[in-house]
Amino acid sequence: IPSSHPFDRIEIKTGTGQYLLYHADLSVNENIAVSKLLIRKVFSRIPHPCIIAGKNPPSDLESEIRNHENIKLVRDPGRDKMNDLIKNAQINIIPAMASNGLKLKLLISLFCGRHCLANSTAVNASGLYSLCHIADSTEDMIGKINILFYQPFTPEMIERREKVLFMKYDNMINAGKLEELFFRKEQV
Repeated sequence: IPSSHPFDRIEIKTGTGQYLLYHADLSVNENIAVSKLLIRKVFSRIPHPCIIAGKNPPSDLESEIRNHENIKLVRDPGRDKMNDLIKNAQINIIPAMASNGLKLKLLISLFCGRHCLANSTAVNASGLYSLCHIADSTEDMIGKINILFYQPFTPEMIERREKVLFMKYDNMINAGKLEELFFRKEQV
């Protein structure tokens, strides 16, 4: 049974956003490493505005971001601010270094954000490959960013995403499956 999440509906805006977003807990070593990789190998090589948002960013990450005019840090955003950043981004970037279960930030981005650009590791075993643009190298990521940045998110894209997400990640259906599983074991 898939993870539960805080969404009972899709909250995606149509049209285009004005920036790329990477959001994460920036006190976690893997997320710091991903941020630095994105800064050095992707964001510094594109002309588009980029935002890195998350709690507790280390000072060396802040210093590195200050060296790039197109990259901005949003330090310690509250839940409402983070949701606003996700909803208004043109592309939510969700790379992962380790395949350690479903990334909640992937689900949040798919329920609330426009284009989601991830690597295979981030979507591994999630059943969500068809909803993400996959890039497994920095060159591929740059190429996809340069296309997606100008591609409006349409009502048809939202409808497709809703169908796929609720096929597997409907909280009510999954709660029923969990209840059935629990009571079946209780009767044995």
